[in-house]
Amino acid sequence: MENSIDEKIDIIANGSTRPLSEDGATPMLDPNDPMNWSWLQKHSILGCVSLLGGLGAYAGLFIVPAFGLMSTQYGETVTEISYLLGIYVLVLGTGPLIWNPFAQTLGRRPVYIASTAVALGGAIWGTCAQSYGSMAGARVLLAFGLSAVHALGGITVADIFPQEIRGEKIGWWTLMTTLGPFLGPILAAYIVQGTGNWTWIFGHLAIVLGAVLIFIFSFVPETLYFQGNVQEQHGASRFSIRLKPFKHAEIPKWTTAFFRPLLMLQYPACWLPGFWFAWTFSWSVGASTIITILFERFYYLTAPNVNLIYIAPLIGAVLGELAGGHFSDFVVNRIARRNGGQRRPEMRFHAIYPAIICVVVGLLTFGITLQQQKYYLVPLVGLAIYIFGMQASTTVVFTYPVDCYLLQGADALALVGGLKNSISFAIPFYINPMIDAIGVQNTFLTMAMISLGLFFICVFSLVFYGEGLREWSGTPGWNRSLVRPGAGVGSVVAKPVEKYLGGREVV
Repeated sequence: MENSIDEKIDIIANGSTRPLSEDGATPMLDPNDPMNWSWLQKHSILGCVSLLGGLGAYAGLFIVPAFGLMSTQYGETVTEISYLLGIYVLVLGTGPLIWNPFAQTLGRRPVYIASTAVALGGAIWGTCAQSYGSMAGARVLLAFGLSAVHALGGITVADIFPQEIRGEKIGWWTLMTTLGPFLGPILAAYIVQGTGNWTWIFGHLAIVLGAVLIFIFSFVPETLYFQGNVQEQHGASRFSIRLKPFKHAEIPKWTTAFFRPLLMLQYPACWLPGFWFAWTFSWSVGASTIITILFERFYYLTAPNVNLIYIAPLIGAVLGELAGGHFSDFVVNRIARRNGGQRRPEMRFHAIYPAIICVVVGLLTFGITLQQQKYYLVPLVGLAIYIFGMQASTTVVFTYPVDCYLLQGADALALVGGLKNSISFAIPFYINPMIDAIGVQNTFLTMAMISLGLFFICVFSLVFYGEGLREWSGTPGWNRSLVRPGAGVGSVVAKPVEKYLGGREVV
């Protein structure tokens, strides 16, 4: 008996089976399909990828407590030392464009190993850097190595988890990328105080990256799964490392794959939510850059204890993920049941309404109460509310393009991540002059209004017009063969996706 069209779509999105067992009637799970791996293996991969994402964000701001010491050692002003933040964020945003083609031609595992090794080299270099130029080079290398996970983290989660729980799992990855910038200054401040040597912030990072590299090499197999089980066809272990491109199915040239994230700009449903989120996220980068300065100015807090104010956004991020991940999947599943089991990616946006309210209210509370010098916990509560809303929305924004363009998920997430980090790169250069010109209250009021306005234009409009917009823009024509083998009751031979679905496209 042949599977229905909807069942075949579900196989592509949520895992596969072998065509038949020997009795000719019972479907058999394909053990090589990452979605059929054990709970422990899948969640260990999720934990590793999430940790890497967190380290990428952590290493951005962990030099903040050492600004003064670095300024003295290198003979540069604190403002010039702060440029090391912008350089790092810029490379973190553009690096995925380099790593992404390798991930599509060689697989995820070689890229994770190579990029982590590059990051380890950057951390060791930072420990030994004796000049400002050398430190800038170390920051570039470190950011480039840690940027790979920003392109691959979300799609790796999509490789191993089905659609029903994908939002929750991607949420844990995005949670770590949100926690990193706030954990960095807290931990680094006490590392500097405890060791008396600021270079140990790089030394501790190098130790952690070394352990992560060993873990990836030993326990993280290839999760890229092709139609026809390419791993078995090539006789390769899931734990081997490919040094030349796959020859099975549709494998692009490196130069072609390099531009594919930019080609996703042709599909507004992919990048519109990401554009809104990029600006909303960038406010957190700006706040993290100047928050210790403002609290030292208004409340006379001193280092290292002033860095404890980052605990407030940490709490907001954790609570935002606990609420956002499960809530996103709950909303989609509930609406789908009411819709006769039919799912649309735009259903996920209904889960973002509480988040945008928290973003606006949190930014306003933080800016107004800080300007008026209310009790110091009040602006911190506002900051926590903002981060809560931002983290809750992160799950939706990063899951939506994967739901829309599963076969091009790596390209879509590389574009979204590039937008986020590129816009965030500029904020540290402008937030101080903006506060000096119009004050803290008006600065954060402006941020809140920009986020609210872009939300209605880029996100809320997709609730009504997203499906039509996707139909108008069409479906990307590449990676059509990167699907899971046919399965179910009846022998389904591996075919390109158009044939596999009887001519119906997956969007």
